[in-house]
Amino acid sequence: GYSNQFGSFYRWETTPNENVLLSVYGGLYQIIARCNFFMDHVEEVRNTLTVESERKTIDKYEGDVRFMRALAYSDLIRTFCEAYEPSTATQKMGVPLYLHYREGNGSSVKKARATLEESYAQVLEDLLQADQLVTRIGSDAAFVTEGAVDALLARVYLYMQNWDKAIEHATNVL
Repeated sequence: GYSNQFGSFYRWETTPNENVLLSVYGGLYQIIARCNFFMDHVEEVRNTLTVESERKTIDKYEGDVRFMRALAYSDLIRTFCEAYEPSTATQKMGVPLYLHYREGNGSSVKKARATLEESYAQVLEDLLQADQLVTRIGSDAAFVTEGAVDALLARVYLYMQNWDKAIEHATNVL
């Protein structure tokens, strides 16, 4: 029943301007912006490193950041887009894909929504690169592990109805 919370949702009178929706949407894009800031500057930092162990550490951090950006985009897609149908994914709207912290000469640029296929392709690209960079194993909740990358890959492939890949990555987690 209604508990004096989220009244517009309870009455089915939700609009795109609901603060609850805006905070989820904005929060996920804030995560993406922070990841993009890291990605825009990671090569500069990597080029200053002279010790191999430091290079391996920055690679692990890049894997973490790519995973987090993929997770944020996959949540945006799952929450604000239609379900993925392989036959219509090129015609359905996905989410705006911001891949750099500042685009358009440092000004705030509003991008058009990519297709659903392009949106999922970006998620997969980040996850597959994270899969190469993340080397932690086990259940260390403080960092991204190989199992976490495989789990998200399995989920994304499941949403995309790519059953074989979903099974493959779910099996890796097990």
